[in-house]
Amino acid sequence: MIKLSKQRGATDASQVHQPERRMLIVDDEPALLNILSKLFSEFYDVRVASSGEAALELIDDFQPEVIIADQRMPGMSGAEFLAQTSRMLPKTVRIVLTGYTDLHDIVESINIGHVYLFLTKPWETQELLDAVKTAFDYYDVVTQNAELKRAIVRYETANGELQELHAEKDELMNIVAHDLKNPIHQIIGLAQMMKDPSFDLAQEQYHEFSRQIHASAERMYDMVDSLLNMRAIENGAIKATIIPLSLAAVAKSALSDYRQRAEAKSIALHYNSLLGDDKAMVQADESFVYQVVDNLVSNAIKYSPNGSAVHLLLSQDEPAYYRLEVRDEGPGLTHDDQKHLFSKFARLSARPTGGESSTGLGLSIAKRMMDLMHGKLWCESTAGQGATFIMELPAA
Repeated sequence: MIKLSKQRGATDASQVHQPERRMLIVDDEPALLNILSKLFSEFYDVRVASSGEAALELIDDFQPEVIIADQRMPGMSGAEFLAQTSRMLPKTVRIVLTGYTDLHDIVESINIGHVYLFLTKPWETQELLDAVKTAFDYYDVVTQNAELKRAIVRYETANGELQELHAEKDELMNIVAHDLKNPIHQIIGLAQMMKDPSFDLAQEQYHEFSRQIHASAERMYDMVDSLLNMRAIENGAIKATIIPLSLAAVAKSALSDYRQRAEAKSIALHYNSLLGDDKAMVQADESFVYQVVDNLVSNAIKYSPNGSAVHLLLSQDEPAYYRLEVRDEGPGLTHDDQKHLFSKFARLSARPTGGESSTGLGLSIAKRMMDLMHGKLWCESTAGQGATFIMELPAA
């Protein structure tokens, strides 16, 4: 193997001096290698090798843009050598320069060596120079096309992200215009009536107006809190603090917190465990687990009809995980609903049965919290037959 230094100056005005262009020549005839290296080193950075095996040792460091190889060489043939280079350097342009014109050799070189040009010995100097320059031009086109494709992919990705941001902005404006504006109007209207002496309100009316104001304020707080939680999770501002905790205790606490709301819709809440509650210890963030269970129980009540039931089941599906299932007897979820269930601002075909509000963020937040705890969250449902949300957390 010989590394030749570049020489300045061109023998033909049509050639552009490009000392940075890299070229590898492979031939088992030393005299021919010497001639070719002198010819091309005036225009390119040239390295030579006397066999395919020796040339492969140069590939990684040199990264040639154009390779000229003989077809018939001792050991590895030109086609075999070029086939290996096509896997190592797919954009490199390959040329066969041989004194043999056997049809089988030509077909083999083109098929397995991915050859761009097939030239014969002896050659006419200017034609050879032009052919090699064309090969470098072709390399540039291939490289530019690859860069253009990457640029298109980057553009499409950025455009997709921009469209997502635009859709999120529309959803935020929708929340401000409706979900927040309506309860604000309700609070303003009720407060004005309470302070206006012209309205002769009974004590019971004051209590009812106070209850409605409180409910509206809570609804607005929940919306704002959901938006802030989602932003904090996406920005990495919220981290999971993993500790051993009782999944059963969290489930029972959430059920207790929702007893009154369930009773208002005559919904029965049931808890069942297939194992001892003291054994259901998981590795998780206590606040995250409560928020996830809270969201699942809240949704089950929200979408269940009056007089139905919500069931919580604690089990261990596999040794490494504990499972909590929250099953309702509501309208269930369509196939399309399930595809978008954990997306931000998901709007489902099922509607709350008691006029409750929804930002479409709760399940998205719950899924991200489960991911942060290395847990799993999914849904199993058939339209018209209720829905079961399943969460699994690593056993402590």
